[in-house]
Amino acid sequence: MESEADRASYLSDAVIRGHYRQVKFYLDAGYDQDYIDHYREGSTPLILAVTQLKDDESIRNRLIVLLLHAGADPNIGDRYGMTPLMHSILRRQTSSIRLLLESKRLDHGTEDLDGNSALMHAASLGLTEIVTIILDRLSAVHRMIYLGQKNRNGLTAGNLAEGSEKKELADLLSWKNQYFLPRNFEGFAYPRQLDQEKHTSATNRSDGLRAFKGDNQTLYTPEIQRRHWRKCAKLNDGNCSDQTDSNQQ
Repeated sequence: MESEADRASYLSDAVIRGHYRQVKFYLDAGYDQDYIDHYREGSTPLILAVTQLKDDESIRNRLIVLLLHAGADPNIGDRYGMTPLMHSILRRQTSSIRLLLESKRLDHGTEDLDGNSALMHAASLGLTEIVTIILDRLSAVHRMIYLGQKNRNGLTAGNLAEGSEKKELADLLSWKNQYFLPRNFEGFAYPRQLDQEKHTSATNRSDGLRAFKGDNQTLYTPEIQRRHWRKCAKLNDGNCSDQTDSNQQ
């Protein structure tokens, strides 16, 4: 009788061969979409789709979409902690990177064993286009972006970009240890503003490099935000209203 591991290994083999219909058959039959293959560096089927089908973009992307729709977890890394997104970045698979970033289950801060996130990998390789794609996606799904995440060596994405000797990329990630507020905020971002931003359409936000080069942007450290909010709560007066409320008054 076949074990669960045997059945799941069939799924991995089908992914490696790029057999879309066979992969779909196994997934529909209930095979484990997140099976960790210890004979292949601890890779999941999603990781194998990225690493083993590097020369066939069409079938690779079809399998990525199929696996994600089947519930595959994009945050599971291999034995080195490398996730599908990180592997895709190393291989400069722009179209696959976009697909993986669209996953609602994706944790953008997931780290490998060295503490590097996907953004850090892209920055260290000097991949300006891919860094921009990642930041654009972060801007679309988060109300605030924190660029101060550090790896095991205490380096941020900005630090790693400086080592890539690409000035444009270094400028893009120059806001170390600070929060970056979306374009449509001016002045301090109050809690009420941040709640309103959650309902703002991503299409109303700036896109590409312009969204991250300081055009009408304001940067605040977390401590500045906390001090100002505490002051507002203590005063409890009109000066603490956000800009939208002030304009209405």
